[in-house]
Amino acid sequence: MFVLCQLREKIAIPPNSTGLAAQETPHHQIDPTGTSSEVVDILENLSKTFVGGILPDTGLVVLVNRLIKISHLYIYPGGGKSWCYVDFLATVFRPSIGIILTGVVIHQCEDGIQLTNGFFDDILVSKENLPEQARFSIHKGWSFSGESNNTTEIQRFETMSIRVVHVEFYERTAQTPRLTCSSADQRSYSMRIRGTILPLTV
Repeated sequence: MFVLCQLREKIAIPPNSTGLAAQETPHHQIDPTGTSSEVVDILENLSKTFVGGILPDTGLVVLVNRLIKISHLYIYPGGGKSWCYVDFLATVFRPSIGIILTGVVIHQCEDGIQLTNGFFDDILVSKENLPEQARFSIHKGWSFSGESNNTTEIQRFETMSIRVVHVEFYERTAQTPRLTCSSADQRSYSMRIRGTILPLTV
């Protein structure tokens, strides 16, 4: 459900962050395992950029764990900032097919049921994945019978478990161009988890 991914990002570092003169900066190497202000600044920068964003075909970034490698700093002509490439580890939420998720019902409509697990809200059980005997009412929402033929009504804010059947990634708008996995574009993507309700025993 949560996996570690190694990512790479190009970031800018203001001149005063290195404590070095501009002509010295290209020769400066930052220790990624250290606790210097440079490392702290880079981690904060990466967290602001990635955490809460969706990486296409990867998942929802929930934490930037640590730095692995930092390239030498470079200064481009006409600019005062230094640039470097950073390799880092991030924790990503992407449930595997078949895994059981528990969530809270936040919306119902004739197309199905939407749930949240507290930090991700695009968890759907479409009507095709509901039991055959399921029925929808605009006043009561979805209801269906269990093995003992007792009718169960799905209530808002009810906790329920589903089995993941599909994880899909999509662009938020049709006009958004398809982009690569960099900090400038991961927030233009969304992830949707589709599931089926576990068999009822009521």
